[in-house]
Amino acid sequence: MPSPSRHVPRSLAVPVACFALAATSAAAEVTAADVWRSWQGSFAAAGEELALRTGPVSAAGNGLTVADAALVFAPDMAPAQGEFRMEVALGDIVFAEDGDGAVAVTLTEEIPITLTGVDEAGEPFSARFLMTLGGTDIRASGSPEALRHEATSREVALQLEEMRPQEDGEAVDIAVTLTGLTQSSVVEEGDPRRTSFTTAIDTLAYALSADIPGDGSFSLDYQSLDYAVAGSVALPDGSEGSDEVGTLLADDSYAVRFEATSSASAGNLSFEDTAPGGDVDFGGASGSVDITAGAGAQSLTLAEGAVSYEGRADAFTAAMLTDQLPVPVSVALGGSTFTFATPLSPREAEGEIRLGLALRELALDDFIWDLFDPAAVLPRDPATLVIDLAGLGRWLVDPFNESALAAQEDDELPGEVSGARIEALELSAAGARVTADGAVRFDYSDRETFDGLPAPEGQLTARLEGVGGLLDKLVMMGLLPQEQSMGARLMLGLFASPVPGQEDTFTSTLAVEPDGSVFANGQQIR
Repeated sequence: MPSPSRHVPRSLAVPVACFALAATSAAAEVTAADVWRSWQGSFAAAGEELALRTGPVSAAGNGLTVADAALVFAPDMAPAQGEFRMEVALGDIVFAEDGDGAVAVTLTEEIPITLTGVDEAGEPFSARFLMTLGGTDIRASGSPEALRHEATSREVALQLEEMRPQEDGEAVDIAVTLTGLTQSSVVEEGDPRRTSFTTAIDTLAYALSADIPGDGSFSLDYQSLDYAVAGSVALPDGSEGSDEVGTLLADDSYAVRFEATSSASAGNLSFEDTAPGGDVDFGGASGSVDITAGAGAQSLTLAEGAVSYEGRADAFTAAMLTDQLPVPVSVALGGSTFTFATPLSPREAEGEIRLGLALRELALDDFIWDLFDPAAVLPRDPATLVIDLAGLGRWLVDPFNESALAAQEDDELPGEVSGARIEALELSAAGARVTADGAVRFDYSDRETFDGLPAPEGQLTARLEGVGGLLDKLVMMGLLPQEQSMGARLMLGLFASPVPGQEDTFTSTLAVEPDGSVFANGQQIR
């Protein structure tokens, strides 16, 4: 099944926010013409790749009607990426003043969406969807300078109606359903032009299935409860339609913020692979996977020349049953987090760099343990992995400017990291636990001591618990040769010190001195 290249303009959030529709307090009145003018401005801010096409606009009585409206998204793609075009046929849009300073907006209940293009192999493709709005009410109020929208929908559904190419007997189905939808948005004119929105959904569900004759079939069903999204976009004056990422990030008034939460989610994947290596590829297996997750949250900020992201999920479980395994297999995770932050634009001041991953309380099914430890030699306590690294750094050139990067000399660096530190580092599994902390600074005036790299200076301290016992158990199980175990113990003796009064516990310190000397637990190794 061919798929279009993922190409999304950076300001597509503006029209999305316009449709996501938002709420602030305001006492002034707006007219139908004011609302329509604001809609046009929001779509124009998305750039030339997204166009609002309309038929005649007629005014009558207390409102106006925009006939045959359509959104056309046609990204500028490299020839090797193929071609892609999406058209959303909005039909007639009616703006009616209700006499109390607000405007009611009426959209058609059925909105066709058409995708056409050419994939990377040069093959044409097309797909047609139908969006259905059930019990939708939209109201605009406020003032032309701060236009507010509020909307509710009993249900919004998206259904695949046709896809090409499609072989004889092949069946593909895609359906997305949102129930209990409440939306609000506000567009504030000025410099920068600000758009903010909130969306709350009682249930977000989607279903995807495919049946390919001679190859196999699969179906995926997913549901998320109490899904909520909030975000904002600030566009500086003159940036409308700009896709120069470096230019946008250099302006401190440009900002994008996004947050999403859900209370719980669940999904099921069922599959049957009758021809391994084909379009439906599950290694020749047939079966199903059930997944559940507790509360989750995501946040993204793109502002002041930097980006930061954080994601969290609680109480994840996955249970798999296939014809290639005699019993069901399950995995449970108490919680997980992922964090990332980095500068994206050249600045005089350094910015935060962050990379973090935490997988807590990972528990494996006994069947998985028995595959490599049938005698239960190893402790089967849940495992934990925590990595949290932080630092300060800056770009010296625009990382999005290919010509500036290409113009650099071979010995020039595009950016600098002045220091890094370990906020947290932990690995515990099979009865052993390793933790570490430390920090290091980098001297860019000295790039000779370490062969072209900035000279480091700092210290790393590690603590190892139960490692000796784990080595003994691995030898007992036959997973580790005795001579390799002896080599590992010799390294522990050379570069780690036992902690008095604590059995099978060691500490080790790695230090880099200003003169370039490197010491491991007091012994010089460089």
